[in-house]
Amino acid sequence: MMSCTKVIIVGSNPSESSPTMTPFDRNTKTYKVLVDDILDKAIDGGRHIEFLNVLDKKTPNNRPLSAAEIKEGLPLLEEKIKQFPGFKIVGVGKTAQKALTLLGLDFFPLPHTSGLNRQWNDKDFKEQKINELRDYLSS
Repeated sequence: MMSCTKVIIVGSNPSESSPTMTPFDRNTKTYKVLVDDILDKAIDGGRHIEFLNVLDKKTPNNRPLSAAEIKEGLPLLEEKIKQFPGFKIVGVGKTAQKALTLLGLDFFPLPHTSGLNRQWNDKDFKEQKINELRDYLSS
């Protein structure tokens, strides 16, 4: 029987351009890069992925969440994560990583997959991160 990789992907908050409040809406470029370019390459076999946000609230001009907004989102984020025991956690972007650190959780830090983050244009960087993520998820 093939194993199933169980992972929670935590982001900051919905993009202003997202048509829904769904974490990592499938119609956004961020989702497509994250799933098609990274997760599909890092996960072999079956998978169960849950997408969560620190806070389900859009911000003007996609500004980062403030410290107060991050703290506002922590109780619900923690409650949602507890619904998925045994799942590995990936924090996408600095805001998600800060929230997960405040919750005292172990996670894999992944740079944000926004088109504004030029790191993902570097093939060597991308390959390195995919390999690191694969190692983390299989550990």
